[in-house]
Amino acid sequence: MKRFLYLGLAAILLIGLSGCPSPVGPSASTAADLTSISLPVSLNPQLGEDLVGTQNPVTGAFVFSALPTGASIDALIPTFTVSAGASVKADGSAVTSGVTPVDFTAPVTFTVTAEDGSTAKDYTVTVTAPELGFTSFSIAVAGLPGDTMPLNFNNDALTITGEVPYTFRTALDSPVVVSFANNGDAVFEGVNELTSGTSTLDFSAAGQPSWSIELRNGDVISKTYTVSVTAAASASTEAGLSEFSVTYGTETFPGTIAGTEVTFPLLPVYVDINALTVNFTMAHVAATLVDGATPLASGTSVLDLGADKILTATAEDGSTALSYTVRKPDNTPALAIVAFDSADDADNLKWIEVKVIDKTRVTGVARLVATGEYENTLIPDFTALPIWASVVDGDVIRVWDAYALKTSDTVKSDNSPAVWDQLNLEAGKYNLGEKYGALFIEIGGTPVNYVAYSVGTNSTWKTKTSQTTAVDNKLWPSTALDTAYTPVAYTAGCYYQLAAGFTHGVSAAAWERATGQEFWTLSGAAASRQVNAGTGGDVTFSVTPVYSGTGTHSMTSIALDVSPLLGQSSNTTNEPMADLDVDGTYTLDFNIPSTVTAGYKSLRFRTETVVNGVTLLDTATTYGYTVLGAKDFTIDAVAVDNALILWGVATPVNFSVDVTPINIEAVDSVSMDLTALGGAADEALADADLDDTWTLAYEIPGTVAAGTYPITVTVTVLGENGVSDLVKTDASLSMVVTDQPTMLLSNASVTPDLVVVGNATLLAASVDIMAVNGAAPDSVTVDYSAFDGGSVVAMTDGGSGTWTDSSFTVSDTQAAGSYTVTITATDSINSLTETEQLVVKVGNELAFANSDMEADMHNTSYGLKPTTSGYESVTGHDGTTSRALHVYGTNTSTAFIFTSAVPLNAQGTYTKISFWVKGAITVVDKTLSIQVGSVGSSAPGQLFPCGVIGASDKTVVSATNHSYTGSLNTEGNWVKITLDLITGTATTTAGNTIAFKVGGATGLTCDFYIDDIVYEE
Repeated sequence: MKRFLYLGLAAILLIGLSGCPSPVGPSASTAADLTSISLPVSLNPQLGEDLVGTQNPVTGAFVFSALPTGASIDALIPTFTVSAGASVKADGSAVTSGVTPVDFTAPVTFTVTAEDGSTAKDYTVTVTAPELGFTSFSIAVAGLPGDTMPLNFNNDALTITGEVPYTFRTALDSPVVVSFANNGDAVFEGVNELTSGTSTLDFSAAGQPSWSIELRNGDVISKTYTVSVTAAASASTEAGLSEFSVTYGTETFPGTIAGTEVTFPLLPVYVDINALTVNFTMAHVAATLVDGATPLASGTSVLDLGADKILTATAEDGSTALSYTVRKPDNTPALAIVAFDSADDADNLKWIEVKVIDKTRVTGVARLVATGEYENTLIPDFTALPIWASVVDGDVIRVWDAYALKTSDTVKSDNSPAVWDQLNLEAGKYNLGEKYGALFIEIGGTPVNYVAYSVGTNSTWKTKTSQTTAVDNKLWPSTALDTAYTPVAYTAGCYYQLAAGFTHGVSAAAWERATGQEFWTLSGAAASRQVNAGTGGDVTFSVTPVYSGTGTHSMTSIALDVSPLLGQSSNTTNEPMADLDVDGTYTLDFNIPSTVTAGYKSLRFRTETVVNGVTLLDTATTYGYTVLGAKDFTIDAVAVDNALILWGVATPVNFSVDVTPINIEAVDSVSMDLTALGGAADEALADADLDDTWTLAYEIPGTVAAGTYPITVTVTVLGENGVSDLVKTDASLSMVVTDQPTMLLSNASVTPDLVVVGNATLLAASVDIMAVNGAAPDSVTVDYSAFDGGSVVAMTDGGSGTWTDSSFTVSDTQAAGSYTVTITATDSINSLTETEQLVVKVGNELAFANSDMEADMHNTSYGLKPTTSGYESVTGHDGTTSRALHVYGTNTSTAFIFTSAVPLNAQGTYTKISFWVKGAITVVDKTLSIQVGSVGSSAPGQLFPCGVIGASDKTVVSATNHSYTGSLNTEGNWVKITLDLITGTATTTAGNTIAFKVGGATGLTCDFYIDDIVYEE
């Protein structure tokens, strides 16, 4: 019975189920979006930090930037977020977020497929990391172009190789200075960090033929290179010229070399072909190129190509010489206005007839419609339209209803030209007459497509509404083209300026009337401080507007175009200025970024003014602001007045450190680590007299044990936030504490140290000797044998440890030169010998103390200027090594290089001052000018403009004014410059000094030496 009951219930249940819909699960997603992608540092430690991809909102592509230089990107593990249930493939292979490595050395396509398989989307993911590698590598080889030889670097093969030309193979007999540029943090040879332009590598047989150097980026990424340099087995016979171009201003125009002929394309009209800087590459680095007898230097030499030029290329071994003919380049002719026609038509219109000299430079032409009304139609390219198909060069085109006359030309009472000669329009002021008009011209190489103006009340001129789109933003001064043109209140007969490159607007600074002037001038432009490249900081700019004229006026705004300080093109960022304290001076507080580069920045003030109801815009007033080079300094001398200390005796000593600041006023602190000598780790030195010599008086305790103690000097410059941003150390000083017998020689001298040629001069030698721990000199001698008739003689003990001698006289026939005098102290009992060597020069008399540069002139208002690096040991003009003054750096305006910090010596019977110079100034037409006598006085003494300083000695006569026109390039030679003095001037003129000045220009760089400034008969 139960069985039938169960069957009945089952039937009822089946009937109920058949009447209800079957249950359905959730639908699969159709979304296929990649919403984010990241590169976490936990999965990619080489990145140093988490990186998130930036998505392009239009294309959907992702880009990763800011990866460390040299980072490996061929197996990065990304994490990503996609639509729920979607699957992902990278370049066709399945990837799992946070698990699968992906090769990103090329852009990768991530394909996201929806859960239901119906949709798939592609996303491009780009990961880039700057390559860790060298961008240049060279070694110093004197005599080659630039005194350097570039090496071949291969960042893939990790090799740097080069072959020094045969003629210069002796350069490898000693260590050579290496210079390089790279993408990375530092370069090491073993544990030694290499400094570009300073560090050396020795490739000689006695040194090491190849070196292993490591280029690093942090502690994780590095590359090891093999550097190999050899010398050529024989001199090259290759004399070919492989590249040749010319530069004018900032533009470079490549030449085409075919056989031994160099030709150029058509150069722009404004290029002066009589003054072109040449750039060239020889097929072999040691080959030379000369113009006649004048050697050429790529990037600096100037050629006059007003006619064909023959240049001679010679191989290193001299066996091969090729004559190259550089053809005279042609200039593109300008579109010129060749005639004015003052005849009136029935509608009282005037016209200009334009001769087409080069129709490819004509950008638009206006025309007259049948009704006689001027049609505001600009034809962008008349050569492409049938109506102008027959126009050829030499045809004359009449431009209707236009009138323009340069203000420098004669004007009749009716404003018509008095002379109808050819007139080329250029930037300047023009009389726009009493009509409406249009000019289609090119100014200073920049095409101005369309200018329209109104200076009267004639209402017959109309603007066609149908043409408004084509000429939008091309009208001056209005762009309201949707209605008939409304004349503005310019006065007939006024002069307005046409500025190069404008499309609309008037220069307020150039707005003037024939009867007077009404405009703003900006005076007192200044900046509160200067910043250094790489640091940035807050600077306040200020300027005072001054109005000239009688009309009704108002200043509506002043802004400063700071684009050059942001690395942008001009007129990109205009910061408004404000007169907050209503004193007439407008200011701008601006934070200059640390990315700004050093150099002269031409900033432009922009003013908007309403004058007599007319809005005038001035963009012509500029202000020059100089960003200093990077903060730096040199540690020139570290010394102590007693480097030998007797053990057991407390000894006072005086430490001194000379520092030369570069692009800063001074360093902030100098300290010494004297812990080994009983002091602190940061004993502070002081610059009490602000002469950049830092001193410390310190007493070394007698308890310091015997030994040699190195002393580390630390020099620090602080940044604006008070944190050290420039720190250098010097470990060249050491002190000896001794309990052994020894002798200390000090204050050795031979006077005079300069003997004038032709004078018999008695020398006086002197030396102080301190005997320590039982030492006692039993003989002290001075060796004069370097001189004619000289010998070794005994010195006399004055009883206080000072030994002297005055027994030798330099003959009046002694030849000029440098002679070594040796003082020797001997303690035969303790077998001790100590020597001091001194140099006596035989030559002419120094013009002032230290004018042989063997002692410093300090960086003050007199002495060295910041553009001067200081003193360096060089091979002098006499072949011996001595110190010379090295002048380098940029110079945008005329500046004093240095002024004698002490007066000139008595002139006596001397009639000349001479000095030696070696090096170059990179900008042609800028040279030295010397001032003898009072500097900066109303009576400036004698002025000696040096003109062209080449590879030969020259004599310079005085002039009434300084002049910096000329050039300086001694071609690697020491050149003697002689100033022909007016008798007595150097000793009687107030001030009694000598000053060296150098001209300035944008892009000018000094790199030359000055030495041995002396009097001559």
